[in-house]
Amino acid sequence: MKTLASTKNKPIMKRLICSDCGNTRRFIEVMAEEAHLVDGNLNYIHLFEAIVDHYVCCECGKSLQAPSLNKTGKTPSRQRAAA
Repeated sequence: MKTLASTKNKPIMKRLICSDCGNTRRFIEVMAEEAHLVDGNLNYIHLFEAIVDHYVCCECGKSLQAPSLNKTGKTPSRQRAAA
């Protein structure tokens, strides 16, 4: 699982790897919930926060669990989007 988290200025890298086909290049990120800022014409301005539910392999379609990003191994319930 390719994610980046920081512990005392050292990044922790995890890669997404499909256990069925070995794909490591492209995945679809499926969100459970998203919060967006929109204008009066419903144009998206900014993604405030999103909760990742799971990933889908683009090669074979297998669902992969969202990676954990903290020291306890638990996936955070909410992840702030970068501004």
